Amino acid sequence: MDGSRFDSWTRRRFGLATGGALASILGIAALQDADAKKHKNKNKKKKKKCRKLGQTCDINDKNKKCCNDKQDCAQVQGQGSGAFCCKSLNGGCSVNTDCCGNRKCTSGKCVNP
Repeated sequence: MDGSRFDSWTRRRFGLATGGALASILGIAALQDADAKKHKNKNKKKKKKCRKLGQTCDINDKNKKCCNDKQDCAQVQGQGSGAFCCKSLNGGCSVNTDCCGNRKCTSGKCVNP
């Protein structure tokens, strides 16, 4: 084998080996980025959802609280059985079913009858 032929054969082999190594490195880097994105979403905490006025709630379940500090989870007159998110004493209301227990909506506030 003469010198020029050996040089071209060596360059070709070296080029293929270099290209393969470079492709492997890029492939591994892409997998690590995708893996990092996948784990990043797992670390996000889910927001605790609150119940709105008139929605059913569980008195014993602390994770599903009623929205707004002026709302309670209690029985509501005229809503049937079970507990609902309702307005406490002196809470703003528009109808009687907005108020907890046997309270009435008078002048836009929940008051005792």
